[in-house]
Amino acid sequence: MIQSVSNQTPQLGNSGQSTTNHMYVGPYRLEKTLGKGQTGLVKLGVHHKTGKKVAIKIVNREKLNESVLMKVS
Repeated sequence: MIQSVSNQTPQLGNSGQSTTNHMYVGPYRLEKTLGKGQTGLVKLGVHHKTGKKVAIKIVNREKLNESVLMKVS
């Protein structure tokens, strides 16, 4: 499934300093990179409500051949 990635607006923490601006894929906040490969990378995703951790593969479309692109579009 292909979803768009969105930015969350920085929030102020308890100390009054702004927290890190995170990227989201659906309900998952993207955190650290778990691995890198030829076509993209795998990031740790944390569900914003449940805290469940998942691996999210982010694929660079420019590195895929035409037949693979037809399958995922």
